[in-house]
Amino acid sequence: MESTLSYDGELETKAKMPIRLLQTKIHKINIPKIEITDIPNPSMKTFRNLLDNSPFSRLIFLPFALRYNSTRMRGNFGLKLQNIPKFVVIEMSKVTEKGYYVTTCVTHYHSALLRQSKMSETPYALISDKKQAPNSLRLWKTLTGVSTLIAVAVTTVFIWYVLSHKPESGRTEQADKNLQNALACPQLPTLFSLPKPTPERITEVFQKLESALSALVDKESSLPAISMNVFYQDKILWSGHFGSKVYKQPDRKPDDNTVYRIGSITKIFAVLMMYKFYEEGKISSIDDPLSKYAPNFAINNPYTNEAITLREIASQMSGLPREAPCLYSCLNTTTAEQLALLKDRTLILPPWVQPSYSNLGYGLLGRLLTENLLQNETFESWTQENILKPLGMLNTGFKITEEVEKNIAYPYLPKGKRMAFMDIGWMAPAGQMYSTIDDLAKLGMMFAQPEKQKLFKPATLREMMTPKDITPDGVTVWGSPFEMVFKEHVLVRTKGGNIDTYDAKFSVIPELALGANILTSTVFYPYPDASKGLALLNNLLIPILNETLFELQREKHFPIDPAPFTGKFQVTQTDPVFGTIKIYNVTITEYQNILKFVYASSTVEIRYIEEKLVFQARIHTPGMTCLEERVGTLADLYYDPPGEDKLSHGFHVPSWAIVAKRMEASNESFADESEGNIPEFLFNPFKSAM
Repeated sequence: MESTLSYDGELETKAKMPIRLLQTKIHKINIPKIEITDIPNPSMKTFRNLLDNSPFSRLIFLPFALRYNSTRMRGNFGLKLQNIPKFVVIEMSKVTEKGYYVTTCVTHYHSALLRQSKMSETPYALISDKKQAPNSLRLWKTLTGVSTLIAVAVTTVFIWYVLSHKPESGRTEQADKNLQNALACPQLPTLFSLPKPTPERITEVFQKLESALSALVDKESSLPAISMNVFYQDKILWSGHFGSKVYKQPDRKPDDNTVYRIGSITKIFAVLMMYKFYEEGKISSIDDPLSKYAPNFAINNPYTNEAITLREIASQMSGLPREAPCLYSCLNTTTAEQLALLKDRTLILPPWVQPSYSNLGYGLLGRLLTENLLQNETFESWTQENILKPLGMLNTGFKITEEVEKNIAYPYLPKGKRMAFMDIGWMAPAGQMYSTIDDLAKLGMMFAQPEKQKLFKPATLREMMTPKDITPDGVTVWGSPFEMVFKEHVLVRTKGGNIDTYDAKFSVIPELALGANILTSTVFYPYPDASKGLALLNNLLIPILNETLFELQREKHFPIDPAPFTGKFQVTQTDPVFGTIKIYNVTITEYQNILKFVYASSTVEIRYIEEKLVFQARIHTPGMTCLEERVGTLADLYYDPPGEDKLSHGFHVPSWAIVAKRMEASNESFADESEGNIPEFLFNPFKSAM
């Protein structure tokens, strides 16, 4: 009888006629599909039972498919040959959370056919009109033997892998929990004042900093001079000074008021000036082109033919070349000369494609805006009068005088050679300034607590610190003019500076009201990478400060008397989409420094915002992602004025269409549904409607 072929899968062929694969005395060749699914804990015993109970006596793990000339069977198949030794190839095609999912697939079966000793005819594969010679069968024997040996080896490795990587239910549950925790949005603590004395766990961080920084000083030369401080809110937590201001004079140690040049930290003042002009109305929009305020400025833009804007320049996203035409010899040049040279230059990138550091950009901001928008003022004089004096930065400036040199850490080249102070002239807005760690802390405190200062609008400073670009590493972020990095769930805003042999770092984290400064006199004795000091500080202090603040939070109480606002309330909430109304009861209680009530699996937190009868409400559910937390979980909440009993008799939340009325404490019919007896409710009605 002619063999027949059935299969569970696809059969591809270029031929337009039926193909007879075998002509033997075998009654039938079946190609069924076998699936072994959801094996929670695969083991050797599992596979042995599988073999004993399956129609296959040999399992070979090889991922290849059957091919005859132009014919190819593709898919997951199993081959069953009746009355002859069984031969099948399977492959592991998917790993699921519960275990392994294994399916079968076809490979060549000539070796199985050759083992059939009772065949009355020589088996021929009728792939064409011609019969294959018996020599080819011997070749198939050899090939099959080789492939069998390979398959056995691969099978052994596979079984070893399964046994050595056996999933455990406890471990799987823990992995699921870890995944959920990883997705949950990290919570930041409330920023309370630290107790005195400073908690020991924090002082231990400073001790480690002292050890690391003192190790950078070369004992023979006493260089470099290093000064560093750390501040929280409006107080200096720690300051340290290492090395010497003068070569081989170890007794000339730096202090809080020792002067170092700060290089590109100067750029912060150029951007502050631009934003102050915007606040004062001298600039209509930060997105205006620079040429609107400096008509003589022009540079070729072959990419978009659009003029570059103030925001693009301040954010290092303009595509301007790195340096001005004068490079570093800008002492005796003028704005007119530099602009004339720039007219023949071209942008190196289209704006907003990627950050490209440009000293030229900040030189243009500082020079062109002051020269075109002010009268008889320079960038240097404006900065001195409008930022340095109001902040009390008395030891910060541009020109190094004899008075400044009395407490300066000098720059040194190798072998103790003093380096002359570089004057970059026209490019001063990009990197000319000097300062001290004490003065830089005053600047940092302004950024750390924008709402506590009066020099700028808080929104202005927060906009300056907003990221403008995230690099492909997912960690490095660019701003105006900050270089930022994600660390311990917060964004550390830094600005580095280099001039002469100086190295300077300015750092601030407004989410924690935390900042630091580190200044170094020379990078040659040995090379003291100041960023290592900041990295060590961030790695150690941020998590410890978080832990300390959360501990303080657990001990705190609501900032004002909570009695008028706590108690039992009946809430009426209207669905603004369908108009349906739901009524439920809640109990508002004091919890640490907030008020709260619970509904279903979520908590509504009520925070005091220092406004009479006006509070901030926030929905929080454990495990919420940062995206979920920022798509409508905040609302404004208004309590009714307290009555004669000194209790507020209701509140309303317009954003959530909520009106609540106080219930009598003795009301026996009050059923508190705030502990999960009501369904998930319509605080986001549009989402619920979906």
